[in-house]
Amino acid sequence: MPITAEIRIPDNVIVEDADYFQKVADAAGSLGLEIVDKFQEMLDGLAAYASGREDLVTRVRLWKDFAPLSFRFLRERAEPTRRSDDPQEPDWQPWFHGGVIYSGPLPDDPDYVASGLAPALSVSVGDPGVGWSVHT
Repeated sequence: MPITAEIRIPDNVIVEDADYFQKVADAAGSLGLEIVDKFQEMLDGLAAYASGREDLVTRVRLWKDFAPLSFRFLRERAEPTRRSDDPQEPDWQPWFHGGVIYSGPLPDDPDYVASGLAPALSVSVGDPGVGWSVHT
């Protein structure tokens, strides 16, 4: 029986496609609680990157990637200068981008194995297991 995935989106993560995000969360739920936990860990890890630096404020924007159950992302950093008319809104500048790539079975194709071939077109060094990994 599928698990209802209650995923907490960190404050500094912006989901650009809510429907796709929910589709991935639902797919994680259909694959089991361990996969839901890995999905949450991936989001928390993206949110926490560089969080220990007081001089650096960042956020992450997520979009649908072409690879199944995967995202592309843009990490932005707040610049100290303000170009916005709103003095409370920082000037967000691109910092780096990449992908958060899923590896593992698909809910509609349990025999699927990520191999670097279509549809994912992405490889990992070693065995990524089941879950998401950041590629930059």
